[in-house]
Amino acid sequence: MRVVTYVRVSTRSQDLEPQRLRLADYAAQRGWEIVAERSDVASGGNDQRPGLKEAEALIHSGGAEALLVVRLDRAARSVSHLAKLAERVAIVASDQPFDTTTAAGRMMFGMLSVIAAFERDLLRERTLDGLNAARARGSRLGRPKLAPAVIERARFFRASGASWRATAEGCSASVSALRRALA
Repeated sequence: MRVVTYVRVSTRSQDLEPQRLRLADYAAQRGWEIVAERSDVASGGNDQRPGLKEAEALIHSGGAEALLVVRLDRAARSVSHLAKLAERVAIVASDQPFDTTTAAGRMMFGMLSVIAAFERDLLRERTLDGLNAARARGSRLGRPKLAPAVIERARFFRASGASWRATAEGCSASVSALRRALA
């Protein structure tokens, strides 16, 4: 079987290499040919990922027969996105026992996609609980406020006719932070 491997992490601080190695081993053990590898650094909840779209396009063009991922949550985190993806391409997960080309695989896929969505919802709830606890302790959340000296410097730049971008560069701050501070 010819496959496209797809690896995904949520942040740049995470490493794609462990997923790549596991998929290469899995394909080699089965005698499958990896025709391409695609990757993304993005949330699984985001269904507009360029690497995944390229992998799908390659499968649709006949260049490969299936999408190979380590686990379903690497392909998507929402039930609806997983279901739509499985309708368009065959998905095989190296660490989960299913293959969407079979009836049993499609059933397992449905159950695992529900679990993946549940895990994502739990993570969101824990994050919100943590933010609420921090607020209750009096912690200030978000970006730090700009120092008064930076705000005064920005006022000087703007008064002298500098653009927002030039002002931001001169103050080592973002345009949006300066606009808020000077509003």
